[in-house]
Amino acid sequence: MIISLLRMKVPHKAAVKKEGNMFKDLKEGLDYTFGFPPIRYLIILLGIVSLMGTSYQVLMPVFAKEILHGDLIHSDF
Repeated sequence: MIISLLRMKVPHKAAVKKEGNMFKDLKEGLDYTFGFPPIRYLIILLGIVSLMGTSYQVLMPVFAKEILHGDLIHSDF
């Protein structure tokens, strides 16, 4: 596989530098994202899951130690 990749002849393309406004590009991306329903629903769902699930991830070690009286240092392997 490596030999095949090394033997490939791929033409070199010059990088094209685009002049533009970062905020205009950001606005264009957001307009597309929230203007296209499937992507909009996925982004909203991801936001809700992230906001609701983060508190549980942060508090889970405290819950395990205080409520379940777990020991984070000791383990029986």
